[in-house]
Amino acid sequence: MGRLKVADAEYALLQEQYAALGEKFEESYREYCGALTEVCHNAISEGEVFENLQAFAAAAGALQGRLAEVLSIAGACCTDFIGEVDQADEYLY
Repeated sequence: MGRLKVADAEYALLQEQYAALGEKFEESYREYCGALTEVCHNAISEGEVFENLQAFAAAAGALQGRLAEVLSIAGACCTDFIGEVDQADEYLY
């Protein structure tokens, strides 16, 4: 039978990487939403394209912060996993 090896440090590193990825993505996404807003204000000022772009920009803006939230949950799962493994194996220590 194989042995399961859990390297706590790898999961801690993964949690940090999720957090960093969330920050980078949110920064890029904020810039993207800003660009959409700029186009609405400075490039297209009326018509169906303008109305559709405004609706899209509003929907895109509503998603800000969501991926960072998901990645934060994923990072918390890494921590929880380590804790659950430690708890299940506490009889070994």
